[in-house]
Amino acid sequence: MNTYVEITDQFGVDYYYATIQFAGEFLFLQSPQGFLRKPVRKKIRLSEVENLVMDYFWGAKRITFSFDNEEYTFFESGTGVVNYLETNLSL
Repeated sequence: MNTYVEITDQFGVDYYYATIQFAGEFLFLQSPQGFLRKPVRKKIRLSEVENLVMDYFWGAKRITFSFDNEEYTFFESGTGVVNYLETNLSL
């Protein structure tokens, strides 16, 4: 599925249009190569996800969690994206 994701780390906040996919015990997150930005390729072990929260932002659902000293926020930006995340992250 494709969605927007905000990734916050020690250097600041970046926004990406990315593909997410669950396979086994991992969430795979990939963004395409950009003109000014390197592609993002993350392999997130679900058992190591922390601070998992679902809330509302401007009336739409969003999901936030931490993994490996980074915070990930997924915005409702397409049919079923948050439901897909909710189901696979066991919210």
